[in-house]
Order: sequence, then C-alpha cells, then structure tokens
Amino acid sequence: MPHSRKRISDQIREAIIAADPSISNCELARQYGISDPSVRKIRKDAGIVLQRAPKIARPKKAKVKQPAKRTALVHAPVVAKKPFLLTITLEIEERRADALWNTFSGDDKAVAIRAALMSRLEV
Repeated sequence: MPHSRKRISDQIREAIIAADPSISNCELARQYGISDPSVRKIRKDAGIVLQRAPKIARPKKAKVKQPAKRTALVHAPVVAKKPFLLTITLEIEERRADALWNTFSGDDKAVAIRAALMSRLEV
C-alpha cells in the first residue's frame, strides 16, 4: 500500500510550533492527523527539541531462589555380586495354605516346588 504524501499546511506547522513543548509529539500528531516523525521534524526545524525525562533507576527485585527442577531418576537394576540364599518360614493353617496354593498359576507352583527342592539339596 503506497504512502500518500500530502503537504502539511502552514497553519498546522504554525500551530505545532506554537504548541506547549510539554505536549508530546504523539499527541500533536493525533490532534492534527499527521505522523509523529512529521511533528518531530517540524519542531526540530524550529529549534524545539523535546528532552526526555531522565530514567529513574528502579530498585532491583530480590532474587527468589527457584526450587530445583525435578528430574526423573533412572535406576539401574541391582545385580547381586554373589548368589545368596533367602529362607522364609511361614506358619499357616492348613486350610489357608490350600487356599493360597490354589491361587498360584501352574508356572508359579512349579517355581515354588523347584525352590523348595533346591533349598533342601543345598542344606
């Protein structure tokens, strides 16, 4: 979209030069329907240069220590250096032992029997 360049009338130029220097270039530009750089140039050519207010140093905010980010822990499998024997003795009523034994799958029963036999051979 091409910019339309129209000549700023002498009346607008005189009004901008006569305006109170405390009025910003943006306010004058809006008031007269021209661009902010045009107002700045008109004022500059007339020797009116607005000074910016000095920047006031803001007090620095106290730094708040952020909690450490949580990372997922990856555990390596624990491998025993030497094989070890673990013996567990349970005293269970006969009816509860039967109920427990019946909950095991065939593979679980085979593992339990093999472990019992191996423990008797090693003793």
